[in-house]
Amino acid sequence: MIATKHAAALIDAAEKAHVPVRHLGRTGGTSLVLKDGMSLSAERMREVNAEFFPKLMER
Repeated sequence: MIATKHAAALIDAAEKAHVPVRHLGRTGGTSLVLKDGMSLSAERMREVNAEFFPKLMER
């Protein structure tokens, strides 16, 4: 995942280099807002990320 102020240029360069690229949404403040309007808080994404491996190892 890449955050940039130049999304259009990044997407154009990736497509020209035949690198798969997908615009997921935009960030602003404390959340990630996806194209469909769904919003994910940065704090919750940090929590999920921090919990992932410990939960995986419990299995």
